[in-house]
Amino acid sequence: MDIEERVNSIKWFHSMDLGHGLITRGQKSLAVLAQEERAIFDPVKIEGATVLDVGAWNGAFSFAAKRRGAAHVLATDEYVWIHEDWRGREAFDIANSALGLKIEAMQIDVPQIAPATVGYWDVVVFLGVLYHLPSPLEGLEAVAEVTKDCVIVETHTDLIDYSTPALAYYPGNSLNGDSSNFFGPNPAFVIEALKECGFARFDTNIHIDHRRLIVHAWRNTNRRVLGNAPEVRVVQRAPRWRRIASRAKRSLNWRSQRHTQSRR
Repeated sequence: MDIEERVNSIKWFHSMDLGHGLITRGQKSLAVLAQEERAIFDPVKIEGATVLDVGAWNGAFSFAAKRRGAAHVLATDEYVWIHEDWRGREAFDIANSALGLKIEAMQIDVPQIAPATVGYWDVVVFLGVLYHLPSPLEGLEAVAEVTKDCVIVETHTDLIDYSTPALAYYPGNSLNGDSSNFFGPNPAFVIEALKECGFARFDTNIHIDHRRLIVHAWRNTNRRVLGNAPEVRVVQRAPRWRRIASRAKRSLNWRSQRHTQSRR
């Protein structure tokens, strides 16, 4: 089977131009992904940074980070990568090979993200994963623990009219007919949870019919680009540090009983 046949045999989520006229037919179009890439990466000095992509799926944002000059990119996923229908890891490997960007890949689930497993990264990308987690607070703590400068969180939101941090729970497949959707956080939840993890400054951007949120959370402003984030609201408060337990001791119950389903 040649590369075109392999590409056409896969259900893609990210549309990507692999060169030589070969474009993956993803659920997200090239135009939408280009718009999202600007919103996600324009506010950050990516050149020379180390970047961890948690929940990479087909790898569009991993590849975008590398094209923007990242020194080292690690793409991670599990649920989609081992899914029989999505064949996410196979798709990622095809794109990675075709593009020649030599992105490092690791099959790992969100609860196992920790300094001992992935190390520390200047920028961590956490897109379209949070609302698929049975324990979203634990997911945010996991990615925060390995972030040196900035974590970028993109998520579905709910209860956006509430100023108090809140989560909407979706039983069964009540959200979009998808049983992997567990919680819809409001912006206040995401920001306050990350403040608990030591982040002091936040740029927020609501997009796609005011239902999707992008948060750039900063431990410091070393890599923050001023003026490039659309519709940015900046909130600043002195960090309230909370000791984050070691991953070996954190949520043993969740690790053993979870049904974590990470999607982009």
